[in-house]
Formats: sequence, C-alpha cells, structure tokens
Amino acid sequence: PSEVKNNIEIALKTYSGFADCESISPLELAQQRQTLGSLLLDSFHAFGYFDTQFIKLERVSSTQCNDWSANVLIGERAKLVAINAETDSILHDDPVIARRYQALTKHIGKPFSQKLYTGFKDDIYSLAIARGYFDITMGQSQIVVAQNNRDITLRYGFEFGDRYVIDSLELPANTINQALLNNIIELELGEPYALARINEMRSALNRSGYFATVQIRPDLANRHDGKINLITTLTEKPKHQVEYGIGFSTDVGPRASVAWKRARLNNSGHSIRLSSKVSAPEQQLSATYKVPLASPNREYINYQLGLERTDFNGREALSLNLGATRFFPISHFDERLNNWNASMFTRYTYSDFTQADVHDNSKLWYLGGRLNYLHVDDMLFPSTGERHD
Repeated sequence: PSEVKNNIEIALKTYSGFADCESISPLELAQQRQTLGSLLLDSFHAFGYFDTQFIKLERVSSTQCNDWSANVLIGERAKLVAINAETDSILHDDPVIARRYQALTKHIGKPFSQKLYTGFKDDIYSLAIARGYFDITMGQSQIVVAQNNRDITLRYGFEFGDRYVIDSLELPANTINQALLNNIIELELGEPYALARINEMRSALNRSGYFATVQIRPDLANRHDGKINLITTLTEKPKHQVEYGIGFSTDVGPRASVAWKRARLNNSGHSIRLSSKVSAPEQQLSATYKVPLASPNREYINYQLGLERTDFNGREALSLNLGATRFFPISHFDERLNNWNASMFTRYTYSDFTQADVHDNSKLWYLGGRLNYLHVDDMLFPSTGERHD
C-alpha cells in the first residue's frame, strides 16, 4: 500500500546501517537484521497490518552491506472493533470534548490507523486545556491487538478534574478604565474558562481600535480552588495617528491627502478622525466623531461632517454634509438574533453650484437604515460562514 511505502521511506531515513562493511561479525549482522526488521514492521503496524510476516530479509551482497532485500506477506488489514475509555463524565458531558470522542467512535468497523489512536489522545489533552480542565491527568492508554491480528481495541485513561472558572481580569496600570473594557469584552466573572472565549475577548479588544497590541493569558501558576485569573497586556495606540499621501493622475494632476486620528479622546472611549484631500479641481475636508455605547464594537453613534469644493468641466460647487448613524445589535430585542446587526442614519446635504450661467442650490435631508447578518465558524480565523445585507 502507498501509505505504508511512504512510511517506510520516512523510517529508513533514521536507519544508519553498518559503519564498516569490511569486518561484520555474525552478531552484528543479526542485530542489524533485527533493527531493520523492527523498523519495517512498525511501518506496517502503523496502518493496521499486524499480520505482516517476513519471508526474506537479507543483504543484497556482502560488498553492499547496507543494501537489503525484503519479501513480506502483508496479510489482512486490522479493523477497529471497540473503544474503552476509563474516565469521568466530562468525556460525554462537555459538548466540545464529547464531539471529538463521537468522531473517534465513527471509525469503529473501519480499517485501523495508528494516527487515530495518537491523534485522539493528543486532541483530548489539547481540548481539555483549552476548555479549562487544567488538572487533567493522562492514565494508561494502549492499542490492544487481538490474537487474530485483525481486531483492534483502543484503551484510554483520562481524569479531567474540575473545570476552572474565571475569577478576575488583571489589567496593566494606567490603561483605559475598567468599565469601558468590560463593555468591550463583555466578560462575566465566574464563567467557565474557554480558550475560544479568550480569543473572542482578544478579537473584541483588537476591533475596538484602541490598542496596538493585545495579549490575554491565564495565570496558570496561581490557579486555586477551581478559579483562575486572566492577565492582560495592552499597548494603546499612539495618541496622534497621521497618514498622508501624494500622487499624480492624468485627470486631476497632482493630488495630496492627509488624515489625523485620535483613537481615544477620553475615558468613555470617544474617538475622532479628520481627513483632507486636495487637488486642483477638488478639495475635501471630512470629520467623523464616534461615541461608543453599551457594547462599543456593536453599539455606537457616528457623527459625520463633510465639506467639498469642486471646479471641474465648467461646474463649480460647494457642498456641506451633516449626518449621524446609530449602530445597534438586534439581540436587544431577541437573543436568538445575536448574529444580526442594524443601523439607522439621517443625513443633510446642502450644495451651492454654478453651471455655465445657472446658479442654484439644493437641500436634501433623508433617512435610511441597514440590516446585516454575519455568521462565521471562527472570528479570528474564519474558514466558513455567511453574510447577508
């Protein structure tokens, strides 16, 4: 089988063979045959061929002492027939861990592969730590091969212990106020520890726009009585962020832009952004002021101000734009709609323009709204999801 062949090629890279082909004793020859035979058998056993037998394993010639010839009778591939897990109820009660166990049980009756055994053991340990079972102990685990070499039973021993809960969130000194942070991460002290939840909080802090770096880690060394503290390391963005650019295009000639942003103006988390674009036919100035509310990443108000002057193709115009947009989650009305978000806006536009001999102005005031749905399998590294607007 190709998978066994690949496994043998990898294993042979670890085989050193004879150091000197001139003087090989019968004992050395027997030892090398045993070493090479064990290496080959392990490659077959890894894919369930426990009935494999050597018909011949010998050197090609005495002068080519590290070149061997082997004939084997592979036999029938073994199947997984049973799984015995000696553990507490967590293996079945915790939904994430139970799902991984159920995935293993689906291989019962199918050809055996050693990666099923090792993969499950490694995954369970990783999942347990990620789910807050920091005191997990791994008991004896083994692959039991029946006398017929065709039936495999996997035995595992796990003791998960209690799941830790989050007792406190430790913040660095001289950072933004606790209330604003709590509104961003929406942490409830006493909730069970979960790495996925930590990732959600880290993502929320990054999306807030206040921080250049964000780290959250459990204080494993000082955990006690089923409680664990979270330690955060936050680096705020510079007070003044400036972006600028210059360029040239054939339709407007030289052009330049500059933008200034203050990520956090006060302890309430207000932010402001000013930007300007300048070219010969067009000049723009805009400002946005953001006011976070109960859930800053999903619930906030944006106020907008814009001025624009144009002189292009015989048309001169001066425009003023004023607006406000209120963003809010639909879950306020029903928790089942947690993935839905909405916004409502109002805008006023005044434009004074001259086209040839015509001078006039226009005033527009309008209301609008938007409804959107977003669902992904992972907020940090999504692989599947859907979005509707």
